[in-house]
Amino acid sequence: MSGMTKAHRAETPAPRLSKVQDLSSRRVAAKAIRRHPAGHLAQFARTIGFAMILGGASAGHAQELKSIDLDTMLAEPAGPALGDCLAGKSEGCGGKAAEAARSFSRNELCDLKIVAGNECAKAAPANAELAAGERTRLLIVEEDPAAEAPLPSIDVEILFAYGSAEPLPASGTELQDLARLVTDQRFSKDRFVVIGHTDAAGSETYNQVLSTQRAASVRDRLVSLTGAGPERFVVAGRGESDLKDQADPLAAQNRRVQIVLLK
Repeated sequence: MSGMTKAHRAETPAPRLSKVQDLSSRRVAAKAIRRHPAGHLAQFARTIGFAMILGGASAGHAQELKSIDLDTMLAEPAGPALGDCLAGKSEGCGGKAAEAARSFSRNELCDLKIVAGNECAKAAPANAELAAGERTRLLIVEEDPAAEAPLPSIDVEILFAYGSAEPLPASGTELQDLARLVTDQRFSKDRFVVIGHTDAAGSETYNQVLSTQRAASVRDRLVSLTGAGPERFVVAGRGESDLKDQADPLAAQNRRVQIVLLK
């Protein structure tokens, strides 16, 4: 009988955390997940786990803890960096980014008045005076093949409240990813064209204005996050002109921000 009692005592599990302790730990974990980006989540989880261990030890209980790889447990599958996607170094963009539905060449951006000045070739003045005795003048314009080539471009889904130009907090991850793209050393000498797109709800005029405002808002966030000068960005809106889903003009994927690398 005494032998059974000893065996029973040896197999008795260590006391568990009380309901209050367990509830408190869960609340701390939930707050950490809400307040901190995914990049810092593992570190906070380690801190929470350490606090729970101390909580058990402070009660005088020796508990056997199994080794847990929190990075593996908490980390979501990492997609390719947006910089790699924009540079054509990865097959996909991952997350809420994708290859642009429509690409623009430098000449197209000039024709649309999205970029101007030094970014576009200057035409010879139409009223240039002819030299003495000159009746006609042959003007030869050499096309730059690079100006006709599609520029690297991606679409990123940025969420906005209805009728608002301010990005929703839910798009914080996408804005952080774009900020890392802007600071990528591969693009340190390049500029970025930020183009806003809407769905077909509302009038064309309204969508044109709203898309431009949203692009400007994203530009402002990137300037704030990276410290880059505003001159590195060109803002434009295309309204509903370039629907990504032509079959469903009201589809959510039509509401997006496009980033074009201006080399």
